[in-house]
Order: sequence, then C-alpha cells, then structure tokens
Amino acid sequence: MITRSFWIFSISYFIDGIAGSGIMLNNLQLVLSTTPAGQRASALSLLRLTTSLGIMPGAQIMAAISDYYRGDSSEPIDRLNALQKTFLYTWFMPALSTAMCLVILRFYLLDMKKNQPL
Repeated sequence: MITRSFWIFSISYFIDGIAGSGIMLNNLQLVLSTTPAGQRASALSLLRLTTSLGIMPGAQIMAAISDYYRGDSSEPIDRLNALQKTFLYTWFMPALSTAMCLVILRFYLLDMKKNQPL
C-alpha cells in the first residue's frame, strides 16, 4: 500500500521539476543571446557540462547531510530528523540559485552591449 507521504512527495517533486525546468530555458536564452555566433556551440557544450557537474554530486551531498545528522542510529526519530535536515538543503539550493540569477541579470545588459555589431 502506498502511504500518504509518497503522494505528497510526488506532488512536491512534480512542482520542483516544473520550477527547475524554467531555469534551463533561461540558461539557453542567456547563452544564445550573449555569445557570439561562432562560439555558441562551444558555449552550449560548456553549459551542459557545468550543469551535469552540478547535478552529479547532489545525491551524495544529500546523503552526507543525512548521515551526519543521523549518525549510527537507526531509530525512527533520528531518521526523521535527518530527513528534515535534507529537506532544508532542497530549500537552500533554489535560494542560492535565485541569488545567482540576480547576479546574471546585473551583467546581462553589459554582455549584450559588448556583443552588438558596430
């Protein structure tokens, strides 16, 4: 039998997926509009590489946070506390991403002006 928390988690994961997909489109638009035409393929390749390098350690970071707070205990309350701490990580990273987007917006116009043909 599927528990209630599974459905709540599934809805949360669905919403997280929708929210995360927007940044992918924005990243592509930024690269295509600020990179000179002859360097776009390389820029898109670097974007995909850095995105993949960022995604790969995510599960290990979450597991390390969980293991740190749970320790050697297998008690249900300790497992719940560790799970709560890993949920804080999932809230912190989008906030960090938002801050980085604000930095991108600061330099976007400068990049656009630099790449305008004379």
